[in-house]
Amino acid sequence: MINISRLPMDSIWFFETWFLLLILSIWTELARTVMEWKYAENRNSYKLTVFHFILD
Repeated sequence: MINISRLPMDSIWFFETWFLLLILSIWTELARTVMEWKYAENRNSYKLTVFHFILD
């Protein structure tokens, strides 16, 4: 809403859609990694999640 009301060259970069999606995906994968590290039967499965996220 904030960037829509501004001129295209004056937009705030951390309100851009690409930035918000990037932060959301990093936050989601970080939460998944922590949950796998704490609660999974195989304690090393979080390493595969981190590796998979880095390659994607």
